[in-house]
Amino acid sequence: MLQLTADRLLADVESLPHALRLREVARAAHRLAGQNQLSPLLDELATGGPYEQRIAALAALAGRQLPYLSRRLTDPDPVVRRYAHRAVCELPLPDEVVEQAIRTAPTAVRGELIRAVLKAGRTAVAERLVPVARERWGSAEAGRLLPVCSPAFVARELPGLAHAVTFTRSLGERHPAAVLDEAERRLTELPRAERAGFWRQNAVGLGAAAGRLPGRALDLLELHPARQYRPTFPAPLRDRFAALAALDPERTARVLVAAGRGRHDPVLRPALARRLAAAPLPLLAELAHRSSADHAALSRQLPPAARVVLHDAVLAVSKAYPRGYSGEVLATLPAPERIARARARLAEDPEALDLLVHLPAAEALPRLMAETRTAELWERGYAWGQVVVQAAQSGASSAVREALVLLQRLRNEQDPVRAEALAEVAAVPPKLLEDDAAGLLARLTEDALTARDCSPYTRTQLALLACSVLAEHAGGTARELVDWAVRTIERIAPATPAFPRGRQAAVAAELRPALERSSPLLLAFVDGLHPASRRLPFLVEILEHVTADDREFGRAVTHLLADTATRGERVARLVGAEPAAAALPAVQAVLTRERTDLLGPLLASGSSTPGGLAPVPLDLTAADRWTDRQVRSAAEAVARTVDDTTATPEQRTTALRAAAHLPGHGRDLLLRYVDCADVLLSEAALAALPWTARPAEALPVLLGYVGDERARVAVYAAGRAARFTPADELGPALARIVTDPTTKVTSRKQAVRLAAAHLPLPEATALLEAAYRAPEQHQDVRRVVVEQVVARPADLPLWDVLTEIAESTSELRTVLAGELRPHALPADDRRRYAELVGRLALAEDSLVASMGAGRLAVWGRYAPEAVAATVPLVTDLTERERWRPAARALSAIAWSDAPHPFGGVAPGSLLEQTLSRLIEAVRAGGPADDEGRDEAARQRIEQFSSGHFHMTETTAESRARARAVAALLMTEPSLVPQAVPRLWHAIDLNSATLGDELGELAAVLTDRPLLAGKVAEELRPEDDRTPPGEHTSAAVRRLTEDGGLAAGLFAVRLVALYGPGQEWPAEWRAALHALRRHPQADVRDRALGIWTAKE
Repeated sequence: MLQLTADRLLADVESLPHALRLREVARAAHRLAGQNQLSPLLDELATGGPYEQRIAALAALAGRQLPYLSRRLTDPDPVVRRYAHRAVCELPLPDEVVEQAIRTAPTAVRGELIRAVLKAGRTAVAERLVPVARERWGSAEAGRLLPVCSPAFVARELPGLAHAVTFTRSLGERHPAAVLDEAERRLTELPRAERAGFWRQNAVGLGAAAGRLPGRALDLLELHPARQYRPTFPAPLRDRFAALAALDPERTARVLVAAGRGRHDPVLRPALARRLAAAPLPLLAELAHRSSADHAALSRQLPPAARVVLHDAVLAVSKAYPRGYSGEVLATLPAPERIARARARLAEDPEALDLLVHLPAAEALPRLMAETRTAELWERGYAWGQVVVQAAQSGASSAVREALVLLQRLRNEQDPVRAEALAEVAAVPPKLLEDDAAGLLARLTEDALTARDCSPYTRTQLALLACSVLAEHAGGTARELVDWAVRTIERIAPATPAFPRGRQAAVAAELRPALERSSPLLLAFVDGLHPASRRLPFLVEILEHVTADDREFGRAVTHLLADTATRGERVARLVGAEPAAAALPAVQAVLTRERTDLLGPLLASGSSTPGGLAPVPLDLTAADRWTDRQVRSAAEAVARTVDDTTATPEQRTTALRAAAHLPGHGRDLLLRYVDCADVLLSEAALAALPWTARPAEALPVLLGYVGDERARVAVYAAGRAARFTPADELGPALARIVTDPTTKVTSRKQAVRLAAAHLPLPEATALLEAAYRAPEQHQDVRRVVVEQVVARPADLPLWDVLTEIAESTSELRTVLAGELRPHALPADDRRRYAELVGRLALAEDSLVASMGAGRLAVWGRYAPEAVAATVPLVTDLTERERWRPAARALSAIAWSDAPHPFGGVAPGSLLEQTLSRLIEAVRAGGPADDEGRDEAARQRIEQFSSGHFHMTETTAESRARARAVAALLMTEPSLVPQAVPRLWHAIDLNSATLGDELGELAAVLTDRPLLAGKVAEELRPEDDRTPPGEHTSAAVRRLTEDGGLAAGLFAVRLVALYGPGQEWPAEWRAALHALRRHPQADVRDRALGIWTAKE
């Protein structure tokens, strides 16, 4: 048997399409491997160009040649590398081979190999690489390998990597226990203010873990609420709540209602609502009363009788009738209950027109028809729409027909009125429209479309209505209705929406004559079809005969080629009949990716564009699927375009950039132009070089321009090349640049960034330090060094450089006050960085001190002595500039959950010490105003009270702190105005001790009527949907009986807050009348301004 040579193999497959060519090579390789004849062929192919080497890699994979593939794991060619990486997943490549390849691979190739290891699930390789990756490339890179590691390994290693790891979906799904355990540890460790960010950042992985271990996730959500400081749950976590509710509906409901200021999450999904319906009624009522949409969603999942019970329970909780009587909620109730409740509400509020639709037609229509004759345009439109809604609500076809009869009166109405009515008709369930409604609909359609003011919105509503009717009745007996729908759709094409998938074939059959007549309708109809429905034989036949303008022809071709099973053969016929069709994007996509055997004539002649000029003969992004002859032909065509001086500069540069996609030949063409006198062509060539198949080969060329005017293009293009360059080549090249003072600053800065991103950490750290300490180094380069270190201090531990900067007067100190968060550092490094921030807060430069103090609020808990050192900045009245940011930091820390004496306001705490010294200064009197100062200490206390010293949350602990601050301030009578805001912020209107708390505040304000009035206006409940309790009524009575001005104003405020929401029951009316007889005139005046009913 003759041995198969490389030339013969390549000749045999030269004329085949791409996929068939690969199959034939694989078959030949498999056969030769069985005969032990494959190795000579591989050796011969490997000596060729890119095309031959790729064929060799494919043959090696098909023939299971492990030694050959092992040597190609880090090959410069991406296609060769891709075949080798498939071997990692499909063949038993030794673990040590894969590990060694990852150790030595450049950044981009390492990422590809790690993805292959993850895809293959090679646990042994991953576990061996984690410590290596952490040492060489950082904890974040090591964390990427965790999903395929064993559970015991992840549980052991995750805590040490947690500062750099974001929980991913794969990690959460494969190791839910370890993820949730680590989440609990980190949430316990984090300050309260940082926890919301943790949930948001890790929501994807935590949501995946919750789906696997819902009980454990519920434990975590109860211990550390995910909605702390946020109105919504992160979406990936919220999507798993159905799984949590399936396990325990009651606990899940409690998690959903835990936020005190209300839910702002999307409406409960049916799966979640169905499972939550098993929760206790009081919990469901608490959940439902916060949102009428959630109420309706829950109600739909309950039996009819239980819906009524839930409705009444919600009303009892909220006392908010408009919410409880929303139309969406009432629509879920049984008819008798719905009608009774709508009547009751209308008796109380005759203006609630939206409730009329829930009444029988005999009751609702007279009122609605009266509203259709009002002068206001929008009111008439709303009323006509409600006429239709009421008919549809009845569920009777006869009622809908009667409504259509009434709508005939719209002929002479304005378009907004007509459009509102048609929108509601389009929303009617089409099964309620019978054949006898066709004439009425035809009249409505004619009146609307022939009106001079017919709007696109009206046309859209008619299209929706016609499509809804056709989808329901296609193939049925209602022929007049179907005929009307077909005529309407044809008349208003192409505004044709999609049809339900199960009805698309029947709809297409009804529309066939119209589709044959109208290309725009045909294309609009096919646009909305499911891909499977586009294969209907008669639709394909119609599409093949579209001969309208070029745009419609292109859309038709796109639809024809959507079928992957037939598009190869269809393109061959299309190009054979009309060569110019190759210029269509859909045709090019098939030619360049699948039917590569048809490329020859097109590559030789160029694309059929006006004037015969082709900037790019074809789409070259898939040129790695072509034979070497085809690539060479394309390169010649590109070269002709680039060399053509009659072409526009844009055409020439576009062609040159596209050359990067041509394996081998493209790089040669780009190198011809890098030194071109034409700046546009030269820079285009430089920018395209790293996008060739072998970016690493471009790096020396690009770095050769770092010292001239081309540097602005070359150094940034080098960024991509560096990702593919091995570290032993990249490191020396970058080291020469960063320490050379003659190199442009832009080049040195980019070299620093590339070193930090792509070199192993020990080498990167050394290079960055050398760049920082280089003699005559530009300050901007040093700044970039510091930025890189501050962004990753755990990976680039140049602590001596950071300390040196913090202790200097350098402007680089501002870089240290960056956005780095404590949880992004290992626990051992947090104190070290916090001490640096503390030094900044004490800097003499006010800008640096301000930035440092701002970051001290975040970092201070890790270096308490640094925070204590800022107290004199506030209490020393000779300090004129730095006290303000220090005060902001102290107040933020005091109201955080930091431990005493660092946080809080207990005796001995930093804040207590600061305020005590300032109060003493107030008593002693400050600098005289003739010195340019006036009440300095008082102004600093005012600064604390007015803005920077505020509660970030209202908890029992924060209220206690506010009262402690107020008590401290009131030791000096002149500071009562600064103390009072703390007192009223500390009052909880839902507290059982409300009367005592307001009474004490009123006593403080006895001689301060203006302040009392201001405080009264500021009183408001934390959650305005929580009804008042007996304690509220008792507080009103007590305050009224007090007789004082402040107490009376507080009582009036409570009555104003809660009386209207309770619909003014007798108890609250009596309280209001008593306040109108109050001994204080201001109280009487305010009470008389509150009315139980409006005229």
